[in-house]
Amino acid sequence: RLYAVILAVSLVISSIRAFQQVPEFISTADMQTRIIAVILIWIFYAFFMAVSTGRLKAGDKKLYLILGGLTYPLYLIHSVAGKALIDRFRNLLTEHVAILLVIIFMLWVSYIIHVKFEKRVAPWLKTFLNANWLKLTLYLSRTRFNDLDTKPK
Repeated sequence: RLYAVILAVSLVISSIRAFQQVPEFISTADMQTRIIAVILIWIFYAFFMAVSTGRLKAGDKKLYLILGGLTYPLYLIHSVAGKALIDRFRNLLTEHVAILLVIIFMLWVSYIIHVKFEKRVAPWLKTFLNANWLKLTLYLSRTRFNDLDTKPK
């Protein structure tokens, strides 16, 4: 039940942010464009909810593992870099084509980061963190508490 509440809150926040941010990406955005953006967010949520709960069996699970692997690099690079690319190509292409090409490019870059970097580093990082998690936790907690104890001069 808690997961459902968290998911619902996340969906509402995502919908509000999508509604607010459309004009930053599409200069001619009107109410209809904003509503379409919110509907797309709801479709993505519904699709991944159906897949994750087993209600929808669509395709190979390997595809979902790859898509899951893309999420973090995509999260890191999409906003600033994606917006900069859209702004750069806005004069050369229509906004919708520029956005579509940037989405494809960002997915490709995320895939390269996931396959060429994350997958190679993950086993080493997992081993390192498993062996040193207690030391790291103690170090970080001491550092955090030391920062709190430091009084401005």
